[in-house]
Order: sequence, then structure tokens, then C-alpha cells
Amino acid sequence: IILGFLIWIIVKIFKISRLLSFSILWIFINLLPVSNIVPGAYLIAERYMYISSLGFCCVVSWLLSKMKVEKIGITILALILLTYSILTIKRNSEWRSGYTLWSKTVIQNPRSSVAHYNLGNAYRKRGLFNNAINEYKQAIKVDPNYAEAYTNLGIAYGQKRLFKEAFSSFKKAISLDKMDKQAYYNLGNLYSIQGMYEDAVIQYLKAVEIDPSFKEAYNNLGSAFFKLGRYQEAINVYKKAIGIDPNYKSAIQNLRTVSKKIQ
Repeated sequence: IILGFLIWIIVKIFKISRLLSFSILWIFINLLPVSNIVPGAYLIAERYMYISSLGFCCVVSWLLSKMKVEKIGITILALILLTYSILTIKRNSEWRSGYTLWSKTVIQNPRSSVAHYNLGNAYRKRGLFNNAINEYKQAIKVDPNYAEAYTNLGIAYGQKRLFKEAFSSFKKAISLDKMDKQAYYNLGNLYSIQGMYEDAVIQYLKAVEIDPSFKEAYNNLGSAFFKLGRYQEAINVYKKAIGIDPNYKSAIQNLRTVSKKIQ
């Protein structure tokens, strides 16, 4: 119904001005893919207005050009520019960091799993693990199939040394997404921390199977092999990590350590 009404308006306006009609049509055509008429994962965000704003500028220009008193048109234009300048300055302060951006976004879109997830990441980077856990849980509450949220929830639990909760979170992430390399990798880290190196090896191998360029997984796999006394296997995977990144200091140092061990 709404689309039909808009089309009717555009047809009526076309009789008045082709430019005005085209400008309005331009706005709605560019907004249509992200309008969530069909529900999707898009957040409401000003970036989707960038292309559409060209149509808005044309509409404003057309309206101002039709004003008979030039001073009124200039005054209105000045007010528009002032308003948008103030809004831009305000918005820039919100984009100052991931924390400020996603804190604001969560307020504006409390039902956005993506917003809660990213705010959780921002909290975790600040070492605020309890806050991060709460945000990841909110993301999962909105979207129970959000594998990445479970993975990062597990990381936050692990950083608080809540290993049982971390283990459950990683397992849940893997059950939702069998290709989640980060879940396997972090589950491997969890096993390593607890001295369960055989189990860690299995998880690291799955991570590098998914992503053969995952240098951190190769490095940690090498460390697990080293702890198990499987030195030649450790050397092999350290070399793979260095082959991916010749400047990977951790792998280079680990390779030197294990090489001395077998001399």
C-alpha cells in the first residue's frame, strides 16, 4: 500500500517537474534494498543515506529555485547547512571509538544483535569482561543462532578463568557453525591452558583445516606438540606459521627453542 501510494505521488509530481519526480524516485530506489521491508540483518544507519542524499539535495535545490524572494531561499539554505553541520559534529563525537559508537547504537537499536555483539567486543578490548559478557548474552538473546557471539562469549569467560562456561560457549558456537575457525582455535587454547594438549591439538588442526593461513593456530599447535614431546611435528608447524608470515616473532622464537631442544 505504501509503495503504491509513493508511486502515485511520483507520477503526479512528474507532471509538475521531471527533475523533482526523478529526485524523489532516486531517494526511494536507493533506500529500498536496506529498508527492511523484508526483514534482514541491516542496521538502521546513516551510511545507507549517502547515495540517496543526492536526490534529497536535488529536491531542496528545486524547491529553493522556485522561491520568489531570494533572501528567504538563502536563509533557508543557511539554516539547513547549519543544522547539518551541528549534527555532523555531534555524530563525529559518537564515532570517536568503537565503544562510543556501539553504546549509542545499542540505545537506538536495542533489538540489534550486531550492535550488542560489537559493544561486547568494545568492552572486552577495554578489559571490562563482565560488561562484555552481558552484551554477548544480549546479542544471543536477540539471535540465538549467533555463532560469533557464542565464540566471543567463550573468550570473555576464558579471560575471567571461567573455563566451564567458556567450554560450553565454544561448543555451542561450533554446533551452530562447523566452519567457525575462531571457536576451534579458542577451544584449543582453553584445553592448552588446562594442560589437555592432546585435545588442544585436535582443535588446532580443525582450525587450520578451515583456514590454512591461520598462523596463530599453527603457532599454538606447535606449542601443544612441544608440550607433548612431539618436537619434529612442532618444528614443522612452526615453519608453516613462519611461511605464512616471515616476521612472525613468536613462531620464530618458538622454532629456535624447539630446535635447541633436539640438538
